[in-house]
Amino acid sequence: MAVTNNDFINQKNPSIDEQISQLTDWKTPSPDFNAVLDAITCAQEHAEPNSYNALQLAYQKAKTQYLMGDLEKARNQIKTAQKKLTESNVNKNYDQNTWKCLILRFLVIELALDTLAGKRKAVYQTVSLIKQSLWSFFSNGFLIKNLMAPGGEAMLALAKHYWQETTDTTATGNVSGHLLGEKRGSKGNKQNNAQGVEKNTLFQILSSGGQGLFYGLTGLGVSMLALPSQKQSDWVKVGVSFFLLKITHWLGLINQARNVAFFLYQEFPGFTPGLVAFGDLYQQDEPDLKFNPSDSTEIGNNVNTFDSEIITKVVENTPLQHELICLSSMINTSSFLKAVFYWEKAREKSPVCLTALSRLANFYAENSQITSALFYNHQRLNLQPFDMDTALSLGTGYEQIGEPVNAIAYYEMALNLSQDNQQKAVIATLISGIYESELKDLSSAIAYCKIADSLNSGNIEVILQLGTLYFHAGQLDCANIVYQNALNHGLSSAQLFSNLGYLSWISQDMISAIEYYNQAIELAPDYKIPFNNLGVIYLDELLDTEKALEMFGKAHAIDEEYALALYNLGRTYSLLGKTNEAVACYHKAKSFDPESHEVDATEVESRIQMLLSNKRLENNSATGTLADDVIE
Repeated sequence: MAVTNNDFINQKNPSIDEQISQLTDWKTPSPDFNAVLDAITCAQEHAEPNSYNALQLAYQKAKTQYLMGDLEKARNQIKTAQKKLTESNVNKNYDQNTWKCLILRFLVIELALDTLAGKRKAVYQTVSLIKQSLWSFFSNGFLIKNLMAPGGEAMLALAKHYWQETTDTTATGNVSGHLLGEKRGSKGNKQNNAQGVEKNTLFQILSSGGQGLFYGLTGLGVSMLALPSQKQSDWVKVGVSFFLLKITHWLGLINQARNVAFFLYQEFPGFTPGLVAFGDLYQQDEPDLKFNPSDSTEIGNNVNTFDSEIITKVVENTPLQHELICLSSMINTSSFLKAVFYWEKAREKSPVCLTALSRLANFYAENSQITSALFYNHQRLNLQPFDMDTALSLGTGYEQIGEPVNAIAYYEMALNLSQDNQQKAVIATLISGIYESELKDLSSAIAYCKIADSLNSGNIEVILQLGTLYFHAGQLDCANIVYQNALNHGLSSAQLFSNLGYLSWISQDMISAIEYYNQAIELAPDYKIPFNNLGVIYLDELLDTEKALEMFGKAHAIDEEYALALYNLGRTYSLLGKTNEAVACYHKAKSFDPESHEVDATEVESRIQMLLSNKRLENNSATGTLADDVIE
């Protein structure tokens, strides 16, 4: 004989259920996940294998592991339980609706795990199964109050999914339209295609947004009905307060928003969105307080008692104490510590709170605390192993601290995860730059630059970088082919013509070199390099000192601290016999080039000494001749 729903309710473990509810209770600031896991494990040891109670405990364990961020164990727990649910010796002791209720709860956790993992196909399949289960429940009048909570939880999970889908469509719709439009041949086709994409994107946004609103409101109503009156009152308080917090924040009423956030924190210290929002409010403070963060006396004098207690707790207990103390004294340390405190509280309550992790990672990155930013980004990647943005942030962080191998590893991960060709081209260019500048591996640098060019053909910056890499690798013909192909496809830039001029010059094709440099100047009259290089051609190849002097003078006029132009002016004046002007230019070239090394300081000094020595010899010679004349 099947056990009734009321029997099922009576047989549930009240102790474990109570501990599970504490994990998500808004009034519980610091849940003890390990204690709950220990209690569940102990209960599992005494549960009959393959019984409903055993599978209920498996669900509770999977939920706890998910909430504490142990995603792999949660997924394994679900797989094992779902396999047992299909076995013939299980579905005998309880009515079908009770089993459907448990299956639905497993599906809700599975949806959360697949969403974090970025498994879009699995997400859509799970969403479909949840919808089918809900329809089955409510079409059969399955509205027993004690069993409505799973239905409400499932609806809220669907609402979250559809709202996230709305956000993703809004963020990527324009990019997709641009990429699709770029593949068209005519302007008309581009416009028609872009309009089609925009209409499709708008439809997706409305569809997802509408479904999100429906499931959100319905799920909220069903969940409210399943709660005792006190809990319903708490939900209303939280909902109204959080709405007021968002509105006042949006209106720029920061102090009022803080008052609401502080009320939420006092009444519901475990409400994660409120904690994150509270931290956001303190992050916005202007840097108006300057003092040494380690000076606790000055901290106490500048903040109220409540804030002092928070700061003391954070400085004493946070694992990031060193990073906090090392922050610049120009930062408003009081507000910084409070922002970190509330974000950390959000993580303490919900280790899977990606918003808090993102806030912490971004905040530390913006304040040049790269090691701390990396720590939080790694936490994000553990939760979302296929998140492109997090992989990209890790690559950037490792590049900033001078670990090129790790930087390349995470950039490559981001490259593989990205769905946007333009973005992939940018990432490939970053990898190419690291191989060139840090690892001195020109072959790999060229390979990734070619990938960037294939993903975003027609990007003049990528073409210039590829040509430069070929040049440094000694593959001048390849560099020339890359530049000529760019010209053949209607691309042009001053730097492109300047580089072609240089290739022609070292190939002893002076006519082409002069023509390319003049084209570069025509496109960018303030571009100093072609003027300088033309001057060198006129001086060293064509022996036209007047024209050389004109070109070097124009380069110097564009940038008065251009050391190379000053050096070449010195050479020209030296050939013209103007020693004083030459020496003056050489001295300026040395003074303006202490770090860039455009000119060789030793060579410049040698030229100066040679000119001065020759001048002394000339003076001595002139004096001797005059003396002989007098004697004669």
